[in-house]
Amino acid sequence: MTELYNRAKEKFEASHSDVSIQFITTNAISNTSITNELKAVIDAGKSPDLVLFGSAVLPSIVGKNGFIDIEQLAKINGTDLNEFFDTNLLGNFKYEDKLFAIPVGATPIVVMYNKKIFSSLGISEPKSDWSWDNFAEIAKRLKNDTSSSKNGVTTIFPLTNHHLSSLVLSNGGSFLSPDGLTMQGYLDSDSSVSAIEWYSKMVHEGIVQPKYITNTPIEVEKGTVGMYVSKYNELSLLTDQQKENMGVVVQPSFSQRTKSIHGSITGMGILKDSKNADLAFEFMKFVTMDSNEITTDLFKSSYNISKSVYSAMKKDQFISVLMESLPLIKNDIYGRNPYLMNIQTDIQKKLEQTILQNQDIKSSLTEVAKSAEPELKKNK
Repeated sequence: MTELYNRAKEKFEASHSDVSIQFITTNAISNTSITNELKAVIDAGKSPDLVLFGSAVLPSIVGKNGFIDIEQLAKINGTDLNEFFDTNLLGNFKYEDKLFAIPVGATPIVVMYNKKIFSSLGISEPKSDWSWDNFAEIAKRLKNDTSSSKNGVTTIFPLTNHHLSSLVLSNGGSFLSPDGLTMQGYLDSDSSVSAIEWYSKMVHEGIVQPKYITNTPIEVEKGTVGMYVSKYNELSLLTDQQKENMGVVVQPSFSQRTKSIHGSITGMGILKDSKNADLAFEFMKFVTMDSNEITTDLFKSSYNISKSVYSAMKKDQFISVLMESLPLIKNDIYGRNPYLMNIQTDIQKKLEQTILQNQDIKSSLTEVAKSAEPELKKNK
């Protein structure tokens, strides 16, 4: 990333002789520390023009410092953002009906699989309209395969907040209310409960393995894992040669009416007190929207999702799956309330306990929701 942005800096400065770009990096990992670090820079009179951050951080930063409405600035500069980004991705950066950032990167949940294993077992490669029932049938075939030296090839479906959120979304449920302040009635709704009950049943029947193993994509390529519910950016662990053995497909859904996917979104915004807003937007457009050598490389590193960049490569199977997935990404969990990250470890542990100990899903999810809400609402 640093090398790519440095290349962008050199190229932009070469065409703008009176411009000098400086990058400020941070090692902060929590929303609170990121916000405090940015505030300290601003208070010291060194306010940046552009900020790159995760969508979960947006409300906490906007409330303290404020961003320029990118949609209005884009119109002034003759740019229609809808030509470059899907509406749902732009929606991840809406705050009080204003667009304070544009999407830079997205990592939707997808399913990768080993083509050779599927072929040897006579399993048809899944299409984008497949269902979780289709997924379960394939996972059972992999589990019962006796041709493998390990007496069955594993299907890995990690038990994480991200993966379960994506599963719940694909059944019409969600972890949180649209305003991000309520978990009761959402995490423990019928749609959410039935999705997690389905997952729990798959785990206890040994059809899927809930524990992530190191470098799972490599294990899929090697054939020790047959199918893996993964984040799209994990494909970057594979070489082009390794990808020849791999297939990837859009995450399944329980119904064609609820084809929604969880995805982590990164965005870029311009602070309100920027003294170079037009130039900042020009540089933003250069690295996030325009089709050029740098944006192509940024795309390959999962830091560009501009239609003008990826549409030129849509014949690539992996890119075409990303293109299909992006419009399906729906805002949930951290994107709806960044303060959920303060208790994400507790929620993760409770969900693991609920599923692995085969507890009653409905009552356990209600308990998780009740315990989470004070944290969500105290930061309103």
